[in-house]
Amino acid sequence: MGKKIDLTGQVYGRLTVLEDVGRSKDRKIIWKCQCECGHTVDVRSGDLQSGATQSCGCLHKELLSNRSYKDLVGQKFGRLTVVEDVGRTKKQNVIWKCVCDCGNTVDVITASLQNGHSQSCGCLHKERTSEISKKDLVGQKFGRLTVLEDVGRKRKGVVWHCLCECGDIVEVMAGNLQSGNTQSCGCYKKEPHLGEKIPIGKGELLP
Repeated sequence: MGKKIDLTGQVYGRLTVLEDVGRSKDRKIIWKCQCECGHTVDVRSGDLQSGATQSCGCLHKELLSNRSYKDLVGQKFGRLTVVEDVGRTKKQNVIWKCVCDCGNTVDVITASLQNGHSQSCGCLHKERTSEISKKDLVGQKFGRLTVLEDVGRKRKGVVWHCLCECGDIVEVMAGNLQSGNTQSCGCYKKEPHLGEKIPIGKGELLP
């Protein structure tokens, strides 16, 4: 066995050797090293001296990131205009500051912009949800319920007055009508039956 060479204090790439922490299965000395990024890593002597290992792994990630980096400043995705590169996520994804057409700013990663997942600061989704909730249901039939009129709005959407086939009137949220969760004033559940569903379609217009 050759004489041990003390590498303590020596620098290899981004790594500074701290101490000998033992031997590998093939009897090679393993050194604990401090990376410039702050992480510590155990590396074999040969890998340090040959230059095979020069960081805790952060150097390799940065090189890959730089190769795939594409400047998106000035480009527009939906309602978002990219203003500047503001950093990286833990997975080294580029984070972009974007200005929305409505005036708000939002930070978005590259993939979300390019795949269309993020097209606004969130205002677009709110508008679409609002448009859906404004749909006029008057005259439509859902199960045993016929929609009579819009009686106002709550946090979760529009509330409708509905006339049940049994003669009762009930207030129902638009979402519950459209999803089929509410199909009567409650009378159907009180009737003796075998658990079959109401054989009436949703959203049928009355003749």
